[in-house]
Amino acid sequence: MKLSEFIISALGLSLYLSSPASAQLYNYSYNDTGGKLVTAKPDTAFLNPSGVITLNLISGLDRKERVTVTRDSDKTSMFEGTTSLVTVADRITSIDGAEYYGKSLVLPTLGEGAFTLKSDTLDNKGNLVSSSTYPFSIDITAPSIPDPIVWIRA
Repeated sequence: MKLSEFIISALGLSLYLSSPASAQLYNYSYNDTGGKLVTAKPDTAFLNPSGVITLNLISGLDRKERVTVTRDSDKTSMFEGTTSLVTVADRITSIDGAEYYGKSLVLPTLGEGAFTLKSDTLDNKGNLVSSSTYPFSIDITAPSIPDPIVWIRA
């Protein structure tokens, strides 16, 4: 093998190995109870959506993302869905300028409570490549203010 063929082969292998293979939730996006569009990172513990939540998922090319959402209190499955195959047409530029290959899935209105989201990356044959879990809670109940308000002077 000539040196140039070796370098081209090594470069091709490094590009293949550098493509993301891990299941990853990039962010949640939703309208909050005040009507404001919110984009929340995966480590956000509490969400307050007024309706559906959009999951923005990173998977890499020639992959699918399978998502399940389970209510923690009784282990009820609240959502199960799988994206279509990610292609070069699925390059996403996020609000903060990051670029990645992935898909979005829309969760139904889940109600209040604690949940666990599991994201599985599947290869183009449906085999599991990687898996990640993300705990989150939904709280849409506004705080209550006693009526009448009693002011205490110290």
